[in-house]
Amino acid sequence: MMCFYCSFQVLSECGRVSLFEPPFPPTPHLPHTQEATTLKRERDAATVERDKLQALLLKRNKEAALLYEKIRVLNDALYQGRVAHKQRLDEIRMLKIKVLIGLGIMGLGIG
Repeated sequence: MMCFYCSFQVLSECGRVSLFEPPFPPTPHLPHTQEATTLKRERDAATVERDKLQALLLKRNKEAALLYEKIRVLNDALYQGRVAHKQRLDEIRMLKIKVLIGLGIMGLGIG
């Protein structure tokens, strides 16, 4: 049967010591004092708190990954916008040159 407080197997159901021998020497069965009970409760509370924090950390990591993905998409859109803006400026420059050349050919005295 298992000890409720420390999960140490004391005796098997038939009254014999368990046949399973761990690869390390077994921990001696400690008497259950108020201090041991308190320590077990504190350990259990710390374990629950650790599990909650771990779940929170995983959630925050997923949120961070989504934010980084959004940043990447926005940076790509910004880059494409800059490229398109530069192309429009080049088109404007070429059209201005064509207009100036056209005005010069018509003999309006420009150029």
